[in-house]
Amino acid sequence: QTLDYYPDCTSFPLDQPYTVLFLDIELPGMDGIQFAKQLHQQKYPAIIVFITNKKDLIYDAFGMNVFRFIPKDQLESRLPALFEDLAKEYHKNTEFLLETTKGTVTCTYNDVIYVEKIGQSLFVQTTKDLYELRYVSIQDLYDTFDRSSFLFVNRSVFVNIAYVKRIHKLILELSSCKKLIEISRRRLLDVQDSFHQFMKS
Repeated sequence: QTLDYYPDCTSFPLDQPYTVLFLDIELPGMDGIQFAKQLHQQKYPAIIVFITNKKDLIYDAFGMNVFRFIPKDQLESRLPALFEDLAKEYHKNTEFLLETTKGTVTCTYNDVIYVEKIGQSLFVQTTKDLYELRYVSIQDLYDTFDRSSFLFVNRSVFVNIAYVKRIHKLILELSSCKKLIEISRRRLLDVQDSFHQFMKS
């Protein structure tokens, strides 16, 4: 395990794999949000934690699978809880198998953007591809996922809250796959609360 420091984004070695990146939003040259977008586009696998006092800039980072935003003046006090949560997040990167119509596929829970039931099939959208599963109920599959990260938005779809870009009335927009999903009225408050809690965490 190593802890490295880079004064700016241009000095960061993109070919060096890191598990967690702590990014200051205010950086010389390319700022932290621009750099996170670049990493997101290149599918760099690290977990991102933003360190910032600029709350108004947080919304610019929506949809980039950012793990947490921490105010600079609270960093030391929040580190113990953060490391505990990072350990749980690391577990989500554990690989599991999906038996799809294309064969057996290996992915992680963080790869999954949403799951949708259409007819007798389940469709699992990941960051890599869309897969079809048969002979599996959506509830049985949901029960294998972490309920603090995935939630039903209607009876046929559950989503990874980390990929929610915005909620407008009864429409939820997902990043990465640019998917629009209708939220059922009875689930709207739960979806909004989960989204807001995720943004605060």
